[in-house]
Amino acid sequence: MNLWNLRIPVRKSWVFLLLQIPLGLLVLGWLVAQSSAPLHAQSCPSFPNPSARFGYNVARDGGHTIDDYAVAALNGHWYLDYFTQVVPSRPAGMRYAQMIRPTFWQRATMTATVESTLANNPGTLWIVGNEPDRDKQDGLTPDEYATFYHDVYHFLKARDPASQVAIAGVVQSTPLRRRYLDMVLAAYQRDYGERLPVDVWTVHAFILPENYEWGASIPPGLDEFAAEGMQYAIENHDDLDIFQANLLAFRQWMAANGYRDTPLIVTEYGILLPDLAFPYPAVRTFMLGTFDYFLSATDESVGYPADANRLIQGWSWFSLNYPPFDPNTLFGHNGNLVEPNSGLILELGRDYSAYVAAQQVNDQLRLSVDDWQVTPSVILLGAGDEAGGTIPAPRAPLLTATTTPTITVRGTLHNNGTADGCRLTLKLWHRSADGKATLVAREQMAQLAAGASQPFAIAWQPAELSGGLHEVLLEVGADNAALGLAAATADREQKILVLTEEAAYFGFLPLIQSTSAVAATR
Repeated sequence: MNLWNLRIPVRKSWVFLLLQIPLGLLVLGWLVAQSSAPLHAQSCPSFPNPSARFGYNVARDGGHTIDDYAVAALNGHWYLDYFTQVVPSRPAGMRYAQMIRPTFWQRATMTATVESTLANNPGTLWIVGNEPDRDKQDGLTPDEYATFYHDVYHFLKARDPASQVAIAGVVQSTPLRRRYLDMVLAAYQRDYGERLPVDVWTVHAFILPENYEWGASIPPGLDEFAAEGMQYAIENHDDLDIFQANLLAFRQWMAANGYRDTPLIVTEYGILLPDLAFPYPAVRTFMLGTFDYFLSATDESVGYPADANRLIQGWSWFSLNYPPFDPNTLFGHNGNLVEPNSGLILELGRDYSAYVAAQQVNDQLRLSVDDWQVTPSVILLGAGDEAGGTIPAPRAPLLTATTTPTITVRGTLHNNGTADGCRLTLKLWHRSADGKATLVAREQMAQLAAGASQPFAIAWQPAELSGGLHEVLLEVGADNAALGLAAATADREQKILVLTEEAAYFGFLPLIQSTSAVAATR
């Protein structure tokens, strides 16, 4: 949760520093963030805008997609639809969670379809399966799921190391389901000689009987443990005490298995049983009660440290549009936000929308750079022991050198907004004459508090220098800008000149040329 950030596509606040230097190859340098302002790695919340945690599940039954509905009015920030999308639909800027199901897993199919999805969606969230512990969904034994997860995880990471890979959510956090996951971890360790790697844990949070004629059923391969199955009654289906206890138990299980420092997303939950038993007021009370819990539940011993020890980093309500219960066919579920066919936003959808809107943070993140300078500003190459006579005195600051010198860019980064900037990334790019940009340095600041400033210095050693002009770009972004915080842009340009010894015989050197412009804050 990046999260998705949840590490999901990030809308960045950019600061551009355009620095003109001569043609030549640059080697990777280093960036040093000087520490005149305090940095506090854990003081920034993962989700400065709480509304960004809210999502919902989209059912494709009847050929529907999210584009069939006016979802902007619901104020949700992310969704999943149990499939993959090469070019995800993102109405109202929503983020999309990709999902790979074992029924579609074939190496040839993955290579043909998933590679293009990876290329179009670097760093996105991939959920590996859906309810493998339930025979009417993915229905895999622990050994089978460990193999499936291993193959998909390494397929994704080999092609996009920045991809965020999440384990599939089991139906609910009960002792029997946690035993299933124990067996998955053991199978992975046995078969591959290492702990199961995971970027994000997910879980579903239903309250259903397990060892009974209806409900969640016994996970594949666990028949011998059927007696451990929970015998929840119908009236337990919306019990908030059970709901909360199960999720705390899951976080405790994660910590006991070494996964405390991993985000946890509840990727499916809600009221499935029909409105004959759970009418709208009961569903509303349950949904809003879960929202209150998600936003407030913390635990200093098992919570996620990067998120102020919160238990849950994000959640997805089931569902946006699943077909409602039909007493004639006994098919369908409760809890829709919209009417599936007409798209009418239902009362529960209006409740969802109002609650999320109330969490919206109006703070802004505004970044700018000033007090910046480049040293040296003029470089003369070839001076020294080589033939050429006496060089006239230049009219500008000059560094004479026989080899390419280290060039340093210094400045001060400001956050003039009302929100803290968290996990700021500073990237230095070299743009060649053909317009192609190459990343030559990358570093991070843990935090830049609202109203604070932070000096920085960037140094790099070009492999060679020759006369001409290059562009060097400094990109500054904060990952929480993707989560609803308004951002700013600033553009600056500076030119420096590199001359060969022969060029100096013209008897003059131009003064440094500098222009700057700061774009208005959006």
